[in-house]
Amino acid sequence: MQMNPIYGTKILPLRWFANYCNHVATKHLTKAINIDEEYLDKEENLSLKYKYHSKMWKYMNKPYEKWGTTYEFDINAIIDGWKKDPEMQELMEKLGSDYDEDGTPYWHYHEVNCACTKCMP
Repeated sequence: MQMNPIYGTKILPLRWFANYCNHVATKHLTKAINIDEEYLDKEENLSLKYKYHSKMWKYMNKPYEKWGTTYEFDINAIIDGWKKDPEMQELMEKLGSDYDEDGTPYWHYHEVNCACTKCMP
């Protein structure tokens, strides 16, 4: 799978710091989600722990968003890999195509019982 890194800054120590902040922020986000799931069944307001972890995620994630390293997937390389994969070809043959012989997707048809020239072959 082809992943292209996108660097938020060329300053290496700043990038390391931002990536570390993302590591810490992710832990706080996980804790906030766990606390939120505990309070789903209860009629109470969320606790101070939830608010603390939410704010910490918000503020610790900001340096990462600005200066951290993110990755972009090369979708065309993934699709080309699927086209060459024999198992994926077999699956696509079983599922069929979402397009008719003219290349029009089925969801562009007007209605099921439409009698216009575009829908009727």
